[in-house]
Amino acid sequence: MKEILTYTLRHSMLRTGLIAMTVLAPMIYPAVANSASMPPQEDNFISIVSLAQSDAKSADNDMQKGGVKAKRDRAICNLMANKAVKNWVGKVQKVSANSDGKGVLEISLAKNITVKTWNNEFSDTTARTLINPSSNLFQSASNLKKGQSVIFSGTFLPGKDGECIYEASMGLSGKLRDPEFIFRFSNIAAN
Repeated sequence: MKEILTYTLRHSMLRTGLIAMTVLAPMIYPAVANSASMPPQEDNFISIVSLAQSDAKSADNDMQKGGVKAKRDRAICNLMANKAVKNWVGKVQKVSANSDGKGVLEISLAKNITVKTWNNEFSDTTARTLINPSSNLFQSASNLKKGQSVIFSGTFLPGKDGECIYEASMGLSGKLRDPEFIFRFSNIAAN
C-alpha cells in the first residue's frame, strides 16, 4: 500500500502541484470527463499507469524502461489484489466482432490507457474475453457508440512474468506508452 500511495502522491505532485489528484481527475484524464464519479481504485490505477508513462518518456534506455515497468507492475499488484472491478468509467474506443461474430470491445480509461477483450479466437482460447452473441452483455455492448461514456464491471486477466494483470502489447515501449490491459467484461452500460 505504501508503494501505491508513493506512486499516487508523486503523480499528483507532477501533474497538479499540491492539489489532490481526485479533484482534478476529469481535467487530467479527459477520457473520463463528464462521467460518473470515478471509483478510487480506478483513479489510483490510472495514476500508477500514467506515472509510468511519464517516467518511461524520460528513461535513457530500455533497461531503465524495464525498471519503470517493474515498478508499475508492483504498484498495480499492490492495488489489484482482487482483479475484479465494479462500476469503473471510461469511453468506448471500439465496438466490433471477430470473424465468428463474437463481440470485441475496447474502453479507454484515460489517454493511452485501455482495457479490452481479445480480438481473435486464437488469443482468446483460454481467456474467454470475447463476448458471446447470445448474452445480455453482447446486447448492451452492441448498442454502444465510439466515444460514448460508459460504466462497466468485470475482471482483469492474470498476468505473467511479474505482471499481476495481463497487458497485451508486443514490446516494452508499447507496454509503457499505451498499455492495453486484457479484460473480461461482465456488465456495461451507457453513462
